[in-house]
Formats: sequence, structure tokens, C-alpha cells
Amino acid sequence: MRCCNLALLQSAVVLLAACSDDSVAPPIVLSVEATPETATFTALEESHQFSAVAKDANGHELQGVEFDWSTSHGDVATADGTGLVTAVGNGSATISAASEGISGSAEVVVRQAVTSIVVTPAADTLMGMGDYRWLSAAASDRNGHIATDVMS
Repeated sequence: MRCCNLALLQSAVVLLAACSDDSVAPPIVLSVEATPETATFTALEESHQFSAVAKDANGHELQGVEFDWSTSHGDVATADGTGLVTAVGNGSATISAASEGISGSAEVVVRQAVTSIVVTPAADTLMGMGDYRWLSAAASDRNGHIATDVMS
């Protein structure tokens, strides 16, 4: 009887070993954090590198996670596949990093700062009393783009 029990026990161990799955399921992305949380751009074509971190249910950072980057307003800021965000127009936009259907976001504001004003014509001569000339002025940001929606 003892021999039969031992044989039965050995068979059960072999069966369990054959059925066991030693592979570990990959961690599931539970949250995504994008950084920096906010950024302000003061010139068109200005760029900032954003990054993202995926976390599991225990709050541990997951390595090797790839993210899809997007923007809520492509007329304000663009985001490439690496998280490089570039200002293209004044306004605000939400930049999102997503993985496995979970996303995190950051807010950007583009507000051009005037760094130069060009008056045209640069020089002119008035011929006499009562003579006048119309002048125009163009305000530009540090990258040379005409600043629009500028308040004094």
C-alpha cells in the first residue's frame, strides 16, 4: 500500500510539474507620468524634451516601455515620437504620453516674448513743416518670428 501511495504521489508531482508555468506575466501599465508637468515656451520653434514613466500597480517604474506622444492642439505645439515638443503658435496645449491604453499628460503654454522691434522705414527725411511719413513696426521673438497676440 505504501508503494502505491508513493507511486501515486510521484505521478502527481510529475503531473503538476508538467502543468506548471514558470513564465512570469509581464507587469501591466497602471499609470503614466509625463514630465515636466508644465512648460512655457517664449519663442516659436523653441523645443523642450519631455519624458514619461510607466508604473505598475505597486507604483514601481516599468523599464523598456514605449510611449506614443500626441498633442491636443497641433497649431500650438507638436510632439514627435521621442517626446520632443516644439512651439508652433501662441496658446496652450496638452501633451500626452500613452502606453497600453494608459496616458499621462503635461500642459504647455506658448506665449511669444518680444525681443526685438523693427521700425520701417529705418530712416527717412521730412521735407518741411507739416510733412509726415507712415511708419510700421514689427515685433519679433528671439527666433525672429513675428510676434502675434502680444499685449503690452
